[in-house]
Amino acid sequence: MRKFLSLIIMLVLLAGIITGCAGGKSQTAAPSGTNNQNEAEADSTRNAPAESSADSTEAAESGSNSGEGSGETDETDISITPPGGWEHADSGGVHLVDYSNGTAHFWVEKNFIDASNTDLDEMAQAAKSGYEGSYVFRNIEFIGEAESITVDGKDARKLGFNYETSQASGGKKMKREDVFLILGEDFYTIVFEDTSDSFDKLAGDFEQILESISFN
Repeated sequence: MRKFLSLIIMLVLLAGIITGCAGGKSQTAAPSGTNNQNEAEADSTRNAPAESSADSTEAAESGSNSGEGSGETDETDISITPPGGWEHADSGGVHLVDYSNGTAHFWVEKNFIDASNTDLDEMAQAAKSGYEGSYVFRNIEFIGEAESITVDGKDARKLGFNYETSQASGGKKMKREDVFLILGEDFYTIVFEDTSDSFDKLAGDFEQILESISFN
């Protein structure tokens, strides 16, 4: 049962990654050894517009580049006060909260899976296993193990890693941190991403964002 649940978690996370790419994040392709047809299909999936519905999550709105923004679902309101220089990015409703600053991106996504019968360590391990076996992240290298942190007074796990985008996207070296947390039965991922040579320069901003984010 546990193995089956981990597989479901992994598939949901990967689906969220692909959808996130369609929302304007870094474009990636299959690693070496995957045929061109699969790569073309993956590009088509990532570039497809997100479907909208009455139940779709609304994108965050900010009154100014550094003002407070929020994203709402049916039951969860997320508020965030980003540092100066961060601008609201329109993900077309894909993400609950979405900001950019140059090449850097920060967003929050809700993974539609019942997380009531699992825990954060299992979530983080399932994500790690899924990322390793995915065409989305080329030459992925994890930065240690998932770290236990607190976000808005809630237990969370942070997983950092480096990877490369596809050659079609310039073969850029990227660095990313995913923060996983469970609220009730819902599973959320907070994502920070930038080029490898710029990520650490905004580490203070990322920490400030994590300290200011609030789930109500």
